[in-house]
Amino acid sequence: YDYYQWWATQEPFFPLLEKFRRAALGANIPLICWVEAVATPNGPVPADNAARIRHSVYSALAYGAKGIQWWAWRADNQDAQHINAELKMLGPVLMTLRSVDVFHTAPLPPGTRGLPEQSWVKTATDSLTLGFFKNEQGEDFILVANREWKAPRTAVLTFATPLSKVSMLDRKTGQWVEMKLDSSARAQTVSHILPPGDGILLRVVRLQK
Repeated sequence: YDYYQWWATQEPFFPLLEKFRRAALGANIPLICWVEAVATPNGPVPADNAARIRHSVYSALAYGAKGIQWWAWRADNQDAQHINAELKMLGPVLMTLRSVDVFHTAPLPPGTRGLPEQSWVKTATDSLTLGFFKNEQGEDFILVANREWKAPRTAVLTFATPLSKVSMLDRKTGQWVEMKLDSSARAQTVSHILPPGDGILLRVVRLQK
Protein backbone atom coordinates (compact mmCIF):
# COMPACT_ATOMS: atom_id res chain seq x y z
CA TYR A 1 0.00 0.00 0.00
CA ASP A 2 1.14 3.55 -0.48
CA TYR A 3 0.66 6.13 2.21
CA TYR A 4 3.05 9.03 2.61
CA GLN A 5 2.83 10.12 6.20
CA TRP A 6 4.97 13.24 5.75
CA TRP A 7 2.70 14.59 3.01
CA ALA A 8 -0.69 13.25 4.08
CA THR A 9 -2.83 14.81 6.79
CA GLN A 10 -6.12 12.91 6.65
CA GLU A 11 -5.37 9.57 8.34
CA PRO A 12 -2.89 8.78 11.14
CA PHE A 13 0.06 6.57 10.26
CA PHE A 14 -0.15 3.82 12.87
CA PRO A 15 -3.87 3.00 12.60
CA LEU A 16 -3.24 2.36 8.89
CA LEU A 17 -0.29 0.10 9.68
CA GLU A 18 -2.53 -1.79 12.11
CA LYS A 19 -5.20 -2.22 9.43
CA PHE A 20 -2.88 -3.30 6.63
CA ARG A 21 -0.96 -5.69 8.90
CA ARG A 22 -4.20 -7.45 9.84
CA ALA A 23 -5.26 -7.64 6.19
CA ALA A 24 -1.93 -9.09 5.07
CA LEU A 25 -1.86 -11.70 7.84
CA GLY A 26 -5.50 -12.61 7.24
CA ALA A 27 -4.87 -13.15 3.52
CA ASN A 28 -1.45 -14.77 4.11
CA ILE A 29 0.22 -12.38 1.69
CA PRO A 30 3.30 -10.17 2.21
CA LEU A 31 2.86 -6.56 3.27
CA ILE A 32 4.76 -4.10 1.07
CA CYS A 33 4.86 -0.38 1.87
CA TRP A 34 5.62 2.63 -0.27
CA VAL A 35 7.61 5.38 1.48
CA GLU A 36 8.46 8.85 0.21
CA ALA A 37 12.23 9.15 -0.22
CA VAL A 38 12.10 12.88 0.57
CA ALA A 39 9.76 14.08 3.30
CA THR A 40 8.63 17.18 1.40
CA PRO A 41 6.97 17.25 -2.04
CA ASN A 42 9.02 20.25 -3.14
CA GLY A 43 11.85 22.52 -2.07
CA PRO A 44 15.13 21.58 -0.34
CA VAL A 45 15.61 18.22 1.36
CA PRO A 46 14.79 18.76 5.07
CA ALA A 47 17.67 18.51 7.53
CA ASP A 48 15.77 15.78 9.38
CA ASN A 49 14.81 13.87 6.25
CA ALA A 50 16.84 10.77 7.17
CA ALA A 51 15.19 10.51 10.59
CA ARG A 52 11.71 10.94 9.15
CA ILE A 53 11.98 8.30 6.47
CA ARG A 54 13.75 5.96 8.92
CA HIS A 55 10.71 6.35 11.14
CA SER A 56 8.47 5.29 8.24
CA VAL A 57 10.63 2.31 7.27
CA TYR A 58 11.42 0.89 10.71
CA SER A 59 7.85 1.35 11.91
CA ALA A 60 6.67 -0.64 8.87
CA LEU A 61 9.27 -3.33 9.52
CA ALA A 62 8.08 -3.64 13.13
CA TYR A 63 4.61 -4.27 11.68
CA GLY A 64 5.93 -7.14 9.58
CA ALA A 65 6.46 -5.41 6.23
CA LYS A 66 8.31 -7.66 3.78
CA GLY A 67 9.12 -4.96 1.26
CA ILE A 68 9.86 -1.23 1.09
CA GLN A 69 9.28 0.61 -2.17
CA TRP A 70 10.41 4.22 -2.55
CA TRP A 71 8.49 7.06 -4.10
CA ALA A 72 11.65 8.62 -5.51
CA TRP A 73 10.60 11.23 -8.04
CA ARG A 74 13.66 13.44 -7.66
CA ALA A 75 17.41 12.96 -7.89
CA ASP A 76 18.41 13.65 -4.26
CA ASN A 77 17.59 10.32 -2.60
CA GLN A 78 20.80 9.62 -0.70
CA ASP A 79 18.99 8.98 2.59
CA ALA A 80 16.96 6.22 0.94
CA GLN A 81 20.15 4.74 -0.49
CA HIS A 82 21.65 4.44 2.99
CA ILE A 83 18.54 2.68 4.28
CA ASN A 84 18.56 0.36 1.27
CA ALA A 85 22.03 -0.85 2.28
CA GLU A 86 20.66 -1.75 5.72
CA LEU A 87 17.60 -3.46 4.25
CA LYS A 88 19.92 -5.61 2.14
CA MET A 89 21.28 -7.05 5.40
CA LEU A 90 17.98 -7.17 7.30
CA GLY A 91 15.94 -8.59 4.44
CA PRO A 92 17.20 -12.19 4.37
CA VAL A 93 16.27 -12.55 8.05
CA LEU A 94 13.02 -10.59 8.05
CA MET A 95 11.70 -12.54 5.06
CA THR A 96 11.84 -15.75 7.13
CA LEU A 97 9.95 -14.33 10.13
CA ARG A 98 6.26 -14.38 10.97
CA SER A 99 4.78 -11.33 12.65
CA VAL A 100 3.28 -12.37 16.00
CA ASP A 101 2.22 -9.02 17.48
CA VAL A 102 3.01 -5.32 17.72
CA PHE A 103 2.92 -3.15 20.82
CA HIS A 104 3.80 0.44 21.72
CA THR A 105 5.05 2.25 24.78
CA ALA A 106 3.54 5.49 26.04
CA PRO A 107 2.28 7.78 24.73
CA LEU A 108 0.25 5.29 22.70
CA PRO A 109 -0.60 6.36 19.14
CA PRO A 110 -4.32 6.15 18.27
CA GLY A 111 -5.53 2.64 17.54
CA THR A 112 -2.50 0.88 19.04
CA ARG A 113 -1.91 -1.24 22.16
CA GLY A 114 0.57 -1.13 24.99
CA LEU A 115 2.55 -4.13 26.22
CA PRO A 116 0.28 -6.54 28.11
CA GLU A 117 0.75 -6.89 31.85
CA GLN A 118 1.78 -10.52 31.37
CA SER A 119 4.28 -9.80 28.55
CA TRP A 120 7.62 -11.61 28.79
CA VAL A 121 9.29 -8.35 27.68
CA LYS A 122 8.94 -5.12 29.66
CA THR A 123 10.27 -1.62 29.13
CA ALA A 124 9.89 1.77 30.77
CA THR A 125 11.33 3.53 27.70
CA ASP A 126 8.78 5.79 26.06
CA SER A 127 8.03 6.20 22.34
CA LEU A 128 9.00 2.70 21.23
CA THR A 129 7.34 0.35 18.76
CA LEU A 130 8.00 -3.34 19.47
CA GLY A 131 7.35 -5.89 16.74
CA PHE A 132 7.42 -9.52 17.91
CA PHE A 133 8.31 -12.29 15.46
CA LYS A 134 9.07 -16.00 15.27
CA ASN A 135 10.86 -18.10 12.69
CA GLU A 136 9.97 -21.63 11.58
CA GLN A 137 12.01 -23.07 14.46
CA GLY A 138 9.98 -21.09 16.99
CA GLU A 139 12.83 -18.73 17.92
CA ASP A 140 11.97 -15.23 19.13
CA PHE A 141 12.86 -11.98 17.41
CA ILE A 142 12.00 -8.39 18.31
CA LEU A 143 12.25 -5.35 16.07
CA VAL A 144 12.57 -2.30 18.31
CA ALA A 145 11.87 1.04 16.62
CA ASN A 146 12.24 4.55 17.99
CA ARG A 147 8.89 6.23 17.35
CA GLU A 148 10.40 9.62 18.16
CA TRP A 149 11.97 11.00 14.99
CA LYS A 150 13.22 14.18 16.66
CA ALA A 151 15.41 12.67 19.38
CA PRO A 152 17.29 9.48 20.30
CA ARG A 153 16.05 6.97 22.85
CA THR A 154 17.98 4.56 25.04
CA ALA A 155 15.83 1.46 24.76
CA VAL A 156 16.05 -0.70 27.88
CA LEU A 157 14.30 -4.07 27.64
CA THR A 158 13.68 -6.26 30.67
CA PHE A 159 12.95 -9.96 30.23
CA ALA A 160 10.77 -11.83 32.69
CA THR A 161 11.78 -15.21 31.24
CA PRO A 162 15.31 -16.64 31.62
CA LEU A 163 17.51 -16.09 28.57
CA SER A 164 20.77 -17.57 27.38
CA LYS A 165 21.61 -14.65 25.08
CA VAL A 166 20.36 -11.70 23.06
CA SER A 167 21.97 -10.78 19.73
CA MET A 168 21.54 -7.77 17.45
CA LEU A 169 21.83 -7.97 13.68
CA ASP A 170 24.71 -5.82 12.43
CA ARG A 171 23.27 -3.88 9.49
CA LYS A 172 26.71 -3.42 7.92
CA THR A 173 27.84 -7.05 7.94
CA GLY A 174 24.62 -9.05 8.28
CA GLN A 175 26.15 -10.89 11.24
CA TRP A 176 24.58 -11.40 14.66
CA VAL A 177 26.44 -9.61 17.47
CA GLU A 178 25.84 -10.75 21.02
CA MET A 179 24.68 -7.97 23.36
CA LYS A 180 25.60 -7.46 26.98
CA LEU A 181 22.93 -9.12 29.09
CA ASP A 182 22.72 -7.58 32.56
CA SER A 183 21.32 -9.96 35.15
CA SER A 184 19.85 -9.43 38.58
CA ALA A 185 18.07 -11.74 40.97
CA ARG A 186 14.73 -10.98 39.33
CA ALA A 187 15.31 -10.16 35.65
CA GLN A 188 17.71 -9.67 32.76
CA THR A 189 18.03 -6.49 30.72
CA VAL A 190 19.66 -5.21 27.54
CA SER A 191 19.97 -1.61 26.40
CA HIS A 192 20.81 0.16 23.17
CA ILE A 193 20.77 3.78 21.98
CA LEU A 194 18.40 4.27 19.07
CA PRO A 195 18.99 7.34 16.89
CA PRO A 196 15.90 9.35 15.88
CA GLY A 197 13.45 7.17 13.96
CA ASP A 198 15.85 4.23 13.88
CA GLY A 199 15.39 0.57 14.74
CA ILE A 200 17.22 -2.66 15.58
CA LEU A 201 16.48 -6.36 15.10
CA LEU A 202 17.12 -8.63 18.08
CA ARG A 203 17.28 -12.41 18.30
CA VAL A 204 16.32 -13.62 21.76
CA VAL A 205 17.32 -17.12 22.89
CA ARG A 206 15.38 -18.39 25.86
CA LEU A 207 16.78 -21.00 28.23
CA GLN A 208 15.38 -24.46 27.63
CA LYS A 209 13.16 -25.68 30.44
